Amino acid sequence: MNEVITSISMLAVMIGVTGIVPQLVTMLRNRSSTGQSKLGWSLGFTANLALAFVNAFGNHAPVLAIGNVLSLSGCLVALLLAWRLPEETEQAPVDELVTDLHTGEFAALRDAVIAEHHRRTGELELIAA
Repeated sequence: MNEVITSISMLAVMIGVTGIVPQLVTMLRNRSSTGQSKLGWSLGFTANLALAFVNAFGNHAPVLAIGNVLSLSGCLVALLLAWRLPEETEQAPVDELVTDLHTGEFAALRDAVIAEHHRRTGELELIAA
């Protein structure tokens, strides 16, 4: 049973690390910490530190502790990058409406909804209820 738990735990560490690495690459490539939460990376660091301690000294499972140390190292690097790198300087206007989003998927979805509404009702405009 311990082998199964160890295998599942190592799989979880591997999935966690593969989630951290792309975030680090994105921050380094863009030279920006936009979208990164300092609190989230701090919580990840703290949780992995606690798990490393429990696995090393409580469960006597050094393999799991090494995985947690690897994850907490990634969280620490991400936290330092989030503090060091600037966020995007250009902020979106506060009063921007949902219909003014600059995302193509939302515009296409809105157009499809309006077209279907026009097909069903014959009205050209959507009316908020």
